[in-house]
Amino acid sequence: MPNMIETERLCLRKYQLGDEISLFDTYFSNIEATRYLQRLPHLTIQQTKSVLEKWADHCWSTHNPDFAWVISDKNTQLAMGLLYFFNQENHGEIHFGLGVNFHGCGYMTEALIGVIKYLKQNHVTKVVSSFCAEEHLASQNVLNKAGFKLDKDKTHWAKFPMLDDQFHPCFTYRMELEDYE
Repeated sequence: MPNMIETERLCLRKYQLGDEISLFDTYFSNIEATRYLQRLPHLTIQQTKSVLEKWADHCWSTHNPDFAWVISDKNTQLAMGLLYFFNQENHGEIHFGLGVNFHGCGYMTEALIGVIKYLKQNHVTKVVSSFCAEEHLASQNVLNKAGFKLDKDKTHWAKFPMLDDQFHPCFTYRMELEDYE
């Protein structure tokens, strides 16, 4: 199911040896970038490499319906972030993260729109959803700009260990792909 996706500035692709270096430095181990993740920052490059090998390489090779794209610069192939896709019978769930050096440039919105177009064109799923902490404005902005709608009927709670050990309320976003233009 996973294939490479190209957008104007980005290439969403499988893992390439060396991706772990930039992704460890700017995303997986970065305190700011991991604040709203449901895991702690990585302590070693090997941790990052293991995640990338599993989600953005092995899952591609085995045609696993759950996998990740490495988000990279189209010209330099520098790995900038990760976009996970979990497929559950006509419903997909997306989660994403971007290295702090690349925040505020529209890269994540561009990547997400590229993935939505790919999912629709290839009839992968009918509905895509995501969630983020209510206080995580950057993720809310990305989801809104990509065309997701706030699902006011659905409440989600999640723990973000970089904040504390409590459950935090999350906004749930949803998109019907047949409505996407």
